[in-house]
Amino acid sequence: MKNKMMYVVMGGAILTAVNSTMAAVSTFDEEALDPETHWGGAGTAVTGFISGDAYFPHNADDWSWEGFVYSNMTDTTTPGYMNQFSAITGGGVEDSNNFGICAIPLDWMTGTYDPIPQSVSFEESTEVAGAYFTNITFPYLSMRDGDFFAKKFGGPDGTDPDYFRLIITGVDSYGNETGSVIFYLADFRASNDSEDYIVDQWTWVDLSPLGAVISLEFTMESSDMGAFGINTPTYFGIDNLTTVPKPIDVVVDIRPGSQINPVSTRSNGCLPITISGTESFDIESIDTDLLCLQGVACLRSFKVDVSAPTPESESTQPTTLGGDGYEDLVAVFDVQEIIAALGDVSDGQVWQLALTGTLNDGTPIQGSDEILIKGKHR
Repeated sequence: MKNKMMYVVMGGAILTAVNSTMAAVSTFDEEALDPETHWGGAGTAVTGFISGDAYFPHNADDWSWEGFVYSNMTDTTTPGYMNQFSAITGGGVEDSNNFGICAIPLDWMTGTYDPIPQSVSFEESTEVAGAYFTNITFPYLSMRDGDFFAKKFGGPDGTDPDYFRLIITGVDSYGNETGSVIFYLADFRASNDSEDYIVDQWTWVDLSPLGAVISLEFTMESSDMGAFGINTPTYFGIDNLTTVPKPIDVVVDIRPGSQINPVSTRSNGCLPITISGTESFDIESIDTDLLCLQGVACLRSFKVDVSAPTPESESTQPTTLGGDGYEDLVAVFDVQEIIAALGDVSDGQVWQLALTGTLNDGTPIQGSDEILIKGKHR
């Protein structure tokens, strides 16, 4: 089991997936709904849906449901269970139509009444940038005013240290937990009552500390507990779950035309590299200001058709000299800065230098090639 970290943040349909090289966003807006309606819920036979890069499960019987639905319902004033498909914000992020809702059931079958976590999953290991969260109208009004089942948060005089929180845990492809992020949907624990709050806006929660995950597990905790578990209705709203785009591999050649790529530790010159343009990759799309080789920024760059990728881009000779009809990007780096970035080097060592950067649309790129060290680091 990996060491777990915890971070605290205060404050059946198919929805089309986004190209895997771009940041995928689960907007829940791909499928249109009739006004003031929702997908899923009790009495439906549907079992889940895909939005962005994520699969959202759903289970239901004639009288109840659990997991995720999506909705465009806007009722922010009606209390009670019958208003379980409206967000307190009155809509999605930035007034978008649809948003997601999760209902977390309590384990009455075993008599523990513990929350049963619900998971969002991905087809492959994925880094998640974050998502927006808010309260659903049903629990919001329950916490604000109290109801037959649950207390008014803060109690009669507003001093009870109540809280309602969402816990998001990352799970990697080996089944290990990668860490947890806590988001408080309501927090009355402050000594100053004026700092008490119940979330009524969409709030961005950074999930990048969870790293690469195959799924996100959601559960909830409340200070308002009874004989049958949590009294607070265990729902939350979610929108714009955003994954980190996967890097595009580019063909990198250090000193085109040279197989050995010798680099002298005494050189005060420059090290040129090429990034090959191809029929499917236009080097005009590269943000040259963000190009780095082994963490070192490039001095300058220019475009010229100087080489062609070899079959399968062999690491010993990624390209051959001579144009192929597609412009390449030549980027130039300071040799001494590269040597300094490598640290302690010795004559005859072979180093793999990593190129990183982004396209103009923010998609990361990566590539690498080898150099041969000549001489010792001064």
